[in-house]
Amino acid sequence: MDYSLCRGVGLRITRHALMYLIDGDRHWIDAVTRQTDALFDDAEYPAWNHVARMISDDDDDKFKTTIDMKKHDVHLRTGMLAHSVSLTLNWLLPHLTPEELDGMVRGLEKRAIRPFQAACEREPWWLEVNNNWLTCIVGGLGVCGMALDGLHPDAQSLIDFAEPLMERHLEDYGSRDEFNEGVGYAGAIYLIVDYYAARLGWSDGQNNRLAEPPFADIATWSIQMALPPGRLYTYGDGHAGAPLKADWMPAIAAALQDPYLQGFANRHRSIMAAPQQLFYLDSDLKPSDLTGHLPLGVAYAEHGACISSHTSWDWDRTACVVGNKERRENNHEHNDPGQVVIDGEGQPLIVDWGTPETSYPAGFFSYHRFDYFEGSAYGHNVLVFGDREMESCYELHPKYTEGPAFHGKRALHNQGHIVASEFDDSWGGQWSIDTTAAWSGVVRNLRTVLHIHPGFVIVLDEAQLEETEAISLRWNTARDAALVGNDGFSLQLEGVGLAARVIDLGGDPVALSLEKHQYHEPWNKDQFGNVLPERDCPYVEARIERDRCRLLSMFCVQPGNQAVPWTREGDTYSAQVGDDRVDVKINDDGMDVRSEHHDREWEIPFISAELLS
Repeated sequence: MDYSLCRGVGLRITRHALMYLIDGDRHWIDAVTRQTDALFDDAEYPAWNHVARMISDDDDDKFKTTIDMKKHDVHLRTGMLAHSVSLTLNWLLPHLTPEELDGMVRGLEKRAIRPFQAACEREPWWLEVNNNWLTCIVGGLGVCGMALDGLHPDAQSLIDFAEPLMERHLEDYGSRDEFNEGVGYAGAIYLIVDYYAARLGWSDGQNNRLAEPPFADIATWSIQMALPPGRLYTYGDGHAGAPLKADWMPAIAAALQDPYLQGFANRHRSIMAAPQQLFYLDSDLKPSDLTGHLPLGVAYAEHGACISSHTSWDWDRTACVVGNKERRENNHEHNDPGQVVIDGEGQPLIVDWGTPETSYPAGFFSYHRFDYFEGSAYGHNVLVFGDREMESCYELHPKYTEGPAFHGKRALHNQGHIVASEFDDSWGGQWSIDTTAAWSGVVRNLRTVLHIHPGFVIVLDEAQLEETEAISLRWNTARDAALVGNDGFSLQLEGVGLAARVIDLGGDPVALSLEKHQYHEPWNKDQFGNVLPERDCPYVEARIERDRCRLLSMFCVQPGNQAVPWTREGDTYSAQVGDDRVDVKINDDGMDVRSEHHDREWEIPFISAELLS
């Protein structure tokens, strides 16, 4: 059972239950019990599991192509369905016949409680991690215990087991409550919110945990990682262009009586919200706009160490948003320290490809993740040295590393970090990052980014290597770009364009090339062995061969249907958007960047001349 089917079935029964509560038509209960009877039936639903995650009593995996699934192991689908069936039972409890109630209780015991208890005796890896496997499985069974309170002898033990583990999960967030997995997977925050919302109902409204830390900061981090008109940064295991999943946020807004969270939640509500999330909406809480409340630029130091710089909190057509990250996370991460992305007028321009929408690639949960361009350094907008991958960041778990499967790994090694950052809502932001530790054979790898409102983005890459080798810089573009001269390119989307120029400040003039990513055998298949469809993923590449480099990339996001290129006069490069003009003057020891509109100048020194001369 894949995620879409599992979620769809859960939505079906909870929606039917909600409809009964609204109109009292018993046909809704009949529809619920038909579906739950099927869920409990060994022939209809052989396992509350995902076939790619199943383990078998056989020595091979041939069972995955048949319905002879001999071992009903516990995985994410167990937690999801336990949660949905339990909510349904709780809502309909006064209206079920004794036979219907007994069928649901016994079904949950057979398909959720007993397999879960048996799995816990084997000390599965997902009990020792703090990611979505814990909140989905253990949290789902905790909600099951709440729903079965007074109906099953093991109900309280399920609650008692879940409670400290849910708290442990929250303790694993960053010091500013950064989500502890890849940003593209942050929709999974709903799991812990739904758990504590259910707990609030079970406790008759006592001790609303959502009103306490860290939930306010979790919500704020999520807003800072959101892009107009309603997306998340795609870093890591996310789907490019996927809609924002924020239907959990009204629960926190209501708990805190926070009008700013309410405003964001109202704006980004989804028609795919789960029925229980409709109960979170507080119609008496008046929404407020984020303008003047949250800063437009922010740098988070932990987990992904993400930086975000908005030009406004206008969710329709913000002029420009610049994102950057410096570290890899513990789960659903890619080799992306240093990644820079640029959006303009609500559309992606310089992009992160996320993961394929069809299915996970084969070997995704091992080192083979980086054999696919989406997970590799080459699939990101960073310097790549010697055509090799970044060094592994993993600390493998001593008990749960099974062959190529890295259950329980932690991203503790070879990470980048933020050196300095400054933000000002009146003009933008400037920051520098160091990703030297992510690479072998690299003495220094520093990236400096300057975002000047509305849409001027300056990226300076400086690196020194232990020996002469290939150095590549790729800028992944949302659509096919067009070359402008030898060192420039432009990108045009509906209503917005991007003009860019890439300058080699330490050698000969750079020559850009236009290319597209492709899969390569044997790493061109999904987790079921099917060939992955090729994606349309273009990029512009600058490639040199030296033992050091200083590459300057300049971008100008321009509204309209024709991007005007950067110009050069002597040592000064210029770009203009309407009345806004930025000049970048190259000196021997650094750059002077001037904005006429902001009447401000930024001095960006180069790292020591001896290092890169």
